[in-house]
Amino acid sequence: MRRALLAVLLLLAAAPIAGQSRHVIFVTIDGVRPEDLFGGADPVVMRDPKQAGIADTAAFRARWWRETPEARRRAVMPFLWDTLVPAGALYGAGTNVRVSNGLNFSGPGYTELFTGAARADVTSNDDRRYTHPTVFEVVRAAVPRATDVAAFTSWTTQARLTATRGGTFVSQGPFEPLPGELADDARLVRLATLEGWVRHDDRSLRYDAFTHELALAWLVRYRPTLLHIGYGETDVDAHARHYDRYLAMLHDVDRMLSELMHAVWADPSLADQTTLVVTTDHGRGATAADWTDHGRDVGNAARWWFLASGAGVAARGVVAEPMIQAQVAPTILRLLGLPADRLDRAAPAVVLDRR
Repeated sequence: MRRALLAVLLLLAAAPIAGQSRHVIFVTIDGVRPEDLFGGADPVVMRDPKQAGIADTAAFRARWWRETPEARRRAVMPFLWDTLVPAGALYGAGTNVRVSNGLNFSGPGYTELFTGAARADVTSNDDRRYTHPTVFEVVRAAVPRATDVAAFTSWTTQARLTATRGGTFVSQGPFEPLPGELADDARLVRLATLEGWVRHDDRSLRYDAFTHELALAWLVRYRPTLLHIGYGETDVDAHARHYDRYLAMLHDVDRMLSELMHAVWADPSLADQTTLVVTTDHGRGATAADWTDHGRDVGNAARWWFLASGAGVAARGVVAEPMIQAQVAPTILRLLGLPADRLDRAAPAVVLDRR
C-alpha cells in the first residue's frame, strides 16, 4: 500500500498541473503590427505601392493578396493560424490590447515585457542594464541548472535587457562569442564564423536565421525551462519602408515557429509540457504614410498583440479580452508555477487555462 501510494505521489509530482507548464519558449517578433498579424496584406498600405516600398506589385499581389483578411493572414503566417491559434489564445484583434509604457518603442517595450511593468527610467534604446529584476532572473533562481534559462536575440540591446547583471545565464546577442555550452558542435562553430562574415548594415543587429539556429540547438540539447528568442528583421524592413520584405520576413518567422514546435513535439520530454508564447515590443502606424513608424507620437503604435499556445493554455482561439504588455512576465511565471512577487510592482498574470 505504501509503495503504491508513493508511486502515485511521484507520478503526480512529475506531471504538470492544470494551468502549469514545465517549459516556456518566449518569442518576440520586433515591431509587428496587429493589422498585419490579423489581416495579412493591408489594403491601406498597398494603396500606394511606391510609398509602401513594394518593388514588384504584380508579384506582391500574387504572393500575398487574397479576397478576405482571414485568407490574407493565413498566406503570411499559415502555421500560426492553422495550428497555434486554434490550440491557444491570441489577444489583440481590437484596440484593448496595448503597450502601457506610453513610449511605444523597443527599449521600454522589452523592459515592460521582461519585468512586468512599465519602467519610468527606461526612456531610450541605449545598450545598458537596469535594476529591475526580470522574468529570466526569477526563473533562473528557481531552477537547478544554468542551462535551464537562455536568451538569443537579433538585437544587442535586447540581450542586455534580459538581466540586471550578466553571468547568471546565457544571453547572447549579435556577434558575441558562441556560448561555451555549444562550442563542441562544429556546425555551430562554423555558423558563428559565418555570422561574423555576413554582417548586417547595423552592427547592433544580426540576421534572424543565425539567432534561430542557435536557439533551436539550445532547445534540443538542454530542454530549458525558459528559452527566449528575439527575432528582429521585421522591424528593420518596416523602418526601411519595404512592405514586401516585411511580410516575407514575417512569413519566414512563421516557418521558424513551426520548426521550433516540431522539435518540441519530436521530444517526449517536451511534447506535452511546453508552452509557446509569441508577442511583439510595439505596434506601428496605421496609415500608408506612417505604417513604418512607432513611438510616443504615433498613437496606433500602442496597439499590441499576444499569443500563447500549448501546455497550460485553453484552446480559445482569438480572445476579445483586454491585456497590457506588462502582464507577459507574470503570465510566464504563472505558467511555470512560480510566484511573481520577485518582480517589482508587476501587473497581474493572465489566466490562460480558463475557457
